[in-house]
Amino acid sequence: MKESISCPNCGTSFNVARENEGKRAKCAKCQQSFTIKFPESQPEFAGFPDPINEPAVPSPKFTESISPPAIPKAKPVAPKPATPKSITIPKWAIMAAPAVLTLIAGYFIGREHVKYEIRSTFANAAEAFSKGLGNGPFGASKSGGSKSGTTSGKASSTEAPPPIEKPRQFNLGESLQEKGFTIALKDARIEAPELKDLMGKDAKGKDPVLILSFDFWNTDDRRILRFKEDNPFLGSHFKLRDDVDNVIRGVSYGIGSKPKGALTSSDDIEPGKSASHIEFFSVPPPKTQFLILSIDLACLGGEGEVEFKIPANAIRM
Repeated sequence: MKESISCPNCGTSFNVARENEGKRAKCAKCQQSFTIKFPESQPEFAGFPDPINEPAVPSPKFTESISPPAIPKAKPVAPKPATPKSITIPKWAIMAAPAVLTLIAGYFIGREHVKYEIRSTFANAAEAFSKGLGNGPFGASKSGGSKSGTTSGKASSTEAPPPIEKPRQFNLGESLQEKGFTIALKDARIEAPELKDLMGKDAKGKDPVLILSFDFWNTDDRRILRFKEDNPFLGSHFKLRDDVDNVIRGVSYGIGSKPKGALTSSDDIEPGKSASHIEFFSVPPPKTQFLILSIDLACLGGEGEVEFKIPANAIRM
């Protein structure tokens, strides 16, 4: 015989057989487990009509017969390829990089001896390479394998090399007249140089240097004369040596300071006008008798070289 019981959690009624009393059951509505307990039986009142038959309520599932839900197997997940971590450069490093590069460039540009050594290395390498070609298979092919080639080779070996054209030489105070311009070396003196910094302020060098002063005239009546500054990769337009071929190195103050009175690539000399220019060099050795200044005329758009001889006793102190 089944009797009605209620779920203690949600109050849902169930019809349960009397022999299930004391067992654990789970409510079909709220899914809460509880122990089946029947209320104490009371005598039925004969005067009441039969109870209204309610629709059958599904019996609760007992704990003993409940099986846990099957846990779905996890699908294997392929490992994601490791993505390389992106390197983030801080903003201060990006802003400081141009300043550091500028300082490095100014360091090397301001040291003439470093540039001189680099240029000498490249010049020696080029000379060795050309000699190697002359003694190698290309040089041997010039003499040829035939008798006529051998004869011509012997004849060429006895021929004197063409004479090297020496540059024209002038004295301190003299002028060189070229087509379109004139150059004059007017003064040589040793003193502390006057400089201009990047802000245009005047400054004074600490150590004395040899200062050479020039006058440039534009003798063309129509063309503008443009001065070309030294190129750190191609060498200086102005080179100085003493009477025993010691190289007197030029003095540069880098990009931070410029000689006061020196022309730059932005300076133009109008037709019929003149301009002054100065170059700095190291102080020559004490026993120097004279100096030879070589000028590459490409600095004013010309060709070739010219030399100026400077007696040591003509240098003002």
